[in-house]
Amino acid sequence: MTPRATLVLGPSRAGKTRSLLNRYSTLLDVAGRGRCVWLAPNSTAVAEVRDALAVGSRLEPGVGTFAGFAQQLLVAGRVPARALAPGESRRLLEHAIAELRAAGQLRHFARVAETPGFVAQAGVFIADAKRRDAWAEALQKSARQQRERELAAIYGAYQRLLAKARAFDAEGLFWAARDAVKRAPELLAGIDLVVVDGFNDFTAAQYDILQRLAAAARETCISLTIDAATVDATAAARPDLFGRSAETLRTLGERMRCQRQWLDPHEEAATAPPMWRQVADKLFAAELTEGVAGDDQREPPAKYAPVSRPGGSAALRPQPPLCVCEAASRSVGRGARESTSGGDAFCSHPVSFVCKKTARDWATDRVSHWQASGWG
Repeated sequence: MTPRATLVLGPSRAGKTRSLLNRYSTLLDVAGRGRCVWLAPNSTAVAEVRDALAVGSRLEPGVGTFAGFAQQLLVAGRVPARALAPGESRRLLEHAIAELRAAGQLRHFARVAETPGFVAQAGVFIADAKRRDAWAEALQKSARQQRERELAAIYGAYQRLLAKARAFDAEGLFWAARDAVKRAPELLAGIDLVVVDGFNDFTAAQYDILQRLAAAARETCISLTIDAATVDATAAARPDLFGRSAETLRTLGERMRCQRQWLDPHEEAATAPPMWRQVADKLFAAELTEGVAGDDQREPPAKYAPVSRPGGSAALRPQPPLCVCEAASRSVGRGARESTSGGDAFCSHPVSFVCKKTARDWATDRVSHWQASGWG
């Protein structure tokens, strides 16, 4: 069966989760427990969705993380493997590095091989390779430098220790779940609705699992935070914010037949408090990148101000940094108001709760440094 999915698209606070909750709760009441699956990126998102669905018979609504769903597949498929905690994975990696170093196979990294920093970097390298579905053998064949060959060797030794222990790490969990679904497709049978909400990218193994889920389920909905300008690659595109989501959108389109459903952010914003509507309108406006014309446009503040040093010589003193509120206000051509209550200048912008430090505090924190250097 051809995998199909509905992609629910829109910027932040466009109502994607609320729309999916309405659809999910309606089908959950009809289909019942066990026929609906909601995948969230972390336990916080899981708790929020469960709270929203915890009404009547929805006390066990089938909501969990992607990792939790993968573990359920392994249990249902009776896969004889054990999940390692992060600390266990690190100790296994340390053992693999120690074996290669003792065998004289780490010439490039010999001096740092057993340091905590190198073990951490090797772990990052292996995790990234697994997310891309790059195997140790393939990396060794394509390696051009000694350091690349040694990193691939560490990766291979670590994988052999995992296989010997019949265990898997965080990334290997999805490899094992993907293999279990390939061997037993019936593990995904009987699912009416799959909702994947809160993600902006997936690993290669997760893409494979999603593809099989979309082929098995009657309906699959995947949300992505992105704007239409970035999808259409217009002049107002924001790749700095939505570049990763755009890549995910492209990959999903290659793997399954997708129908796009765009949500209007203004409909959701109409019910939001006025303060948040103003923040959304200003912080994510196109003027942030294009500048604002007119009388309100200001020159960027100087980073240093001239001061007098002992003996009459001149020096430059660092200026207090702009608070978040002031920086956001200036970027749209408005200066934040200042209050002088009690002699302290502080920001009174509508989102001033994110800026608690006064100008006097900033100066006091640095007075000892200035005095020690003979500046003030």
